[in-house]
Order: sequence, then C-alpha cells, then structure tokens
Amino acid sequence: MLTDLAPASTRSAFAIRETYRPFLNLLALDDFNQIETGLANGGLVPLPIDPERFNVRVRLEGTSPIGEKDMTRQASYVSARPATIGCLLDVASRVKSGPIEITSLVRHLGYQHELRATNPNATPDVPTHALGMAFDIAIECPGCRAKRGVAARS
Repeated sequence: MLTDLAPASTRSAFAIRETYRPFLNLLALDDFNQIETGLANGGLVPLPIDPERFNVRVRLEGTSPIGEKDMTRQASYVSARPATIGCLLDVASRVKSGPIEITSLVRHLGYQHELRATNPNATPDVPTHALGMAFDIAIECPGCRAKRGVAARS
C-alpha cells in the first residue's frame, strides 16, 4: 500500500513545500521559547489527555522517542497546531487495527537542525514539524520487524 502511495506522497510534499515556503519566516518556530509561547497563546495545543482514548499512542520512551534531543522538556513537544492535532485525531479514528504510534510532532528549527545529524528525513527546506504542521506515524516494516516512520502533514 505504501509503495502505491509514494508518487502521490511525493507530489503532495512538493506542493506543501511550495505553498508554505513564502510563510516560513512568519510561521517557523525558531527556538523552544516559541513552542512555549505557542502553547500559552493557543497557537499550539497539546494532544488530549489520555490519547489512547482517541486511538493514538505517543512514543515517549524507547527508540527515537518524541523530544529525544530534549527529554527534560518532552511534554512540550507532544503538541502541534490545532488543525494538525485535528488531522491526527481524524486519521487515528479511521485506523481499525489498533492505536497508531506517533513518533514526532512539533519541534523548533534548532531542534530540526540538530536532528538532521542523525535523521536524513529532517529536511531543512520547509520543515513542517517546525511549523507545527506535521506528525509522524510509526509503521511496522513487513518481514523485518522494524518500525519505520510515515510523515503526515496537515
């Protein structure tokens, strides 16, 4: 299924980059303080309490947990723009095989830059995670028992 979706995903990624590129300076979260400010003023919202009730499991420990580069402030990284959280909950509501595992939500540009050293998918071009407009879902790789991430952008 994912192989079949790859061409459409590539087209969508290109369209997202081109659409949001003019707004990057306005929307991108430069540092952790901007994440905190967004949470304080409603520009960012946390996932609901008890996300498993909404078919969402948040990876807070183990391999590559949310906020792995800043674990002392991990709770703030379990947030995104309101529309992104709404999109995530809508996607999760459609999955019937059990809770989806979220491996990434918001991060700031400094975090994004640091993550690029270990994650080639952490693009500097139009970093939708630093816009608060993306989430990653872990999927199991058939036949290899490994988990891979699938990015979704609202």
